[in-house]
Amino acid sequence: MQWHRLEAEKTEKLITSIVNAGGPALFTVNNSEAKCMRLPFFDSVLLYRITNNTCLPVFSMDFLGNGSEFFYIDGSFSPFEKVQQFAELEITKENIASFLQFYFFTVMQEDGEIYPVYKNTALPDLEDGNLHTTRHDVPEGGYTFEIEEDLRNDSFNVKTSLYYDGSLMVGNLEVSKKGNVEITGLKPLFGEQGTENAAFSHKET
Repeated sequence: MQWHRLEAEKTEKLITSIVNAGGPALFTVNNSEAKCMRLPFFDSVLLYRITNNTCLPVFSMDFLGNGSEFFYIDGSFSPFEKVQQFAELEITKENIASFLQFYFFTVMQEDGEIYPVYKNTALPDLEDGNLHTTRHDVPEGGYTFEIEEDLRNDSFNVKTSLYYDGSLMVGNLEVSKKGNVEITGLKPLFGEQGTENAAFSHKET
């Protein structure tokens, strides 16, 4: 997935949507750059980013949208719920790594910074100043990523390496096909000492 720069007309449409929704009046076609990226788990929703390059520091905002409606990524699960009113979220074994990388960026967690650690980043073009990196120095044999589909509960059970509030862990995740993610267990990446069983879900705001 790659970023694509928006034309001036589409950039102006995004800016108008931001202002009409009560957002900051910091963006104009002349001082800002807007771009979009297709996401493999949505059929008709894109990730949009608009950046004011004249601010110091540079200021960006991210949105989920379909080209006419845009929902600010505010750290809650709300944008996912809103876009699913007009677009299908399709999580599969093939794209669940990408979904988890994006989910842990967009939805703030009560327990600090959390994101999956992959040997090969699922969405490398998201690795910039505004999105979590999933690259981390992990010793050989330390990467874990296993998926099991639970047809009975319409979900996936995922076991993955996680960066969890400053520590490398292995997490058991339950991922519903509606996009809800729950961490059902944690243990240190190496060794069994200090194993912690816990259940955490997204922070509602």
